Parts: sequence; structure tokens; C-alpha cells
Amino acid sequence: MHAGFKNVKTACCGLGKLNAETPCSPTAKYCTNREQYVFWDSVHPTQHAHRIFANLMYNRTSPYTFPMNLGKLLHVE
Repeated sequence: MHAGFKNVKTACCGLGKLNAETPCSPTAKYCTNREQYVFWDSVHPTQHAHRIFANLMYNRTSPYTFPMNLGKLLHVE
């Protein structure tokens, strides 16, 4: 899978279909390797996913950071 993710559908923490029908709780199922999941629960990305998104926005040029990324924008005088 792209960016090292092995699971892009199921949430890392939760209950029900795709671990997304019930929020993360003490009785919920937890994944063993969070770095392989895009979603922590039904609405929140994992820390690994956030790290990738932040890097893309700050350091890279993409359709979301045109005409400049956040790193360049912070250094505009």
C-alpha cells in the first residue's frame, strides 16, 4: 500500500463494521500496529497519517499547496 499503510478502510480503534460504528472505548478492539492504519477511529486519522499530511503540506508542492507550500509561505516577507 502507498505510504506504508496496509489498512485504509478499517479504523484502528472501535467496534462494529470496519471498527467504525462505535467510538473508541475501553471495550473497543485496538489494532496492534497503528502505523499501518490510516484511521484511528471513525473520524480521526492516526498519528502516522497526520505526520504524512503535515509533511506534504509543509514541504511538498501538491494541488493542495499551490502556488507554494506552507514552509515557503512562512518565509515570505
